[in-house]
Amino acid sequence: MKKIRKADGLVLIDSGNYEATRRGDDEWLPDCFHEALQGIPHDWSYCFDQMDPSPDPATTAEQVIEAVKRDAQATGSHVLPIVHTHRLVDGFETQQLPGVVRTVADALRPPLLAVAERELGRGLIERADTVRRIRGALDQLPFYQALHCLGTGNPWSIALLATAGADSFDGLEWCRMAVDHATNRLNHYQHYDFFTYQTELSESAVTLAAIGDDNIGYAGKVAFHNLDYYRSFAAKLNEHAHTGRMEAFMIKILGDGATSQITAQLPEIFKQ
Repeated sequence: MKKIRKADGLVLIDSGNYEATRRGDDEWLPDCFHEALQGIPHDWSYCFDQMDPSPDPATTAEQVIEAVKRDAQATGSHVLPIVHTHRLVDGFETQQLPGVVRTVADALRPPLLAVAERELGRGLIERADTVRRIRGALDQLPFYQALHCLGTGNPWSIALLATAGADSFDGLEWCRMAVDHATNRLNHYQHYDFFTYQTELSESAVTLAAIGDDNIGYAGKVAFHNLDYYRSFAAKLNEHAHTGRMEAFMIKILGDGATSQITAQLPEIFKQ
């Protein structure tokens, strides 16, 4: 991480509370996170997020704001807020999210504010609509607030949520799946055998060296293949976003049929 920072890279640390919650680890507390931060070179960190927020939107916003202020005392870096929403019987409460996110952004003005994709709706169309509404709420502020989607690594999801107004993403698909560069689809990890020819066409000297290196195992070769795809994908997305051609980008990634469905169900999405 020191080498990454020395090379002008940015190190962003997560609190680990999502993993602790999934594992039922009650011993991982903010004080533990603060102690860990002291020994890790970093530029930004996410706050120790409240995984079970209040049903009351004002209380939820205050919980996030207080978490960021608490954690900021333990590090000299930027602490980024994560806004969760409370669970319902059949999903998550999404109607309150835009207002809560705007309140948090207005109070903290962070360089980045995060929401969890899994909490934005049950299907991708619904999630895109939630992101669109969040972006609409954020655009009422007198400054631009960047929005990050946690747990978003599928190319289709990235493309659509970016179109809806999200700015950055992270997910584990790059190390769990095998990407077909030709179709922008994710495949089983073991199916990489059928896509090695795509890696061999890479423009990256690092990727080409990796696939020819006997010291790099199967998992490493898949990772280089996927990272090479996401590097190219991100460059194309960035180009289309900054030239107002996201509908054309969506057609390239999802095809005409899926893009027509998106236009029908979210008629305003390409007019933002």
